[in-house]
Amino acid sequence: MITNDKLLQQFSQAGINKLDIEDLLSDSFIIIDDIYKQYVDKSVSNRPGPKTLFSDSEVLAISWAGEIFGIDSENAWYNFVVKHFLHLFPYIPERSRFNRRRRNLWKVTDMLRQKILESLPYGDILIIDSLPVPICDFKRAYFSKSPLKSEYINGLSLFSTPCKILLKRTCF
Repeated sequence: MITNDKLLQQFSQAGINKLDIEDLLSDSFIIIDDIYKQYVDKSVSNRPGPKTLFSDSEVLAISWAGEIFGIDSENAWYNFVVKHFLHLFPYIPERSRFNRRRRNLWKVTDMLRQKILESLPYGDILIIDSLPVPICDFKRAYFSKSPLKSEYINGLSLFSTPCKILLKRTCF
């Protein structure tokens, strides 16, 4: 289980201090909020039910910042933000409501990422990122051990560039 202290220690070891995280959260919110207001239909933001003081843009900014730092645990990142950055998000809902709302915004997340991608300038240099995408789990597949998480994967690697997504068959 990842605790607040472990996260803070990991950030410190990587040379990231709380002000850097605060800047990222603030800047992310400003950018996401501008794009959200420009492209997201009013019917999404005016959902039925009680009105909340915590905007969808705030939910997305917090969750995207956690993804940028590579934090897999929803609970650990939420607790870290509440403990250290409550002054930025005073109306943050309780954890399960926040995570439910974040998951319900998956279509908005995809659409906003696409709009950001479209606004990026293309040049001669492309940045390629990849990750293993497991399609089946072999309990005794010693031939394909992943060096990343000590798990065995027989499946596909996803290669993502700013302009294309390529799938390549791999086994490692």
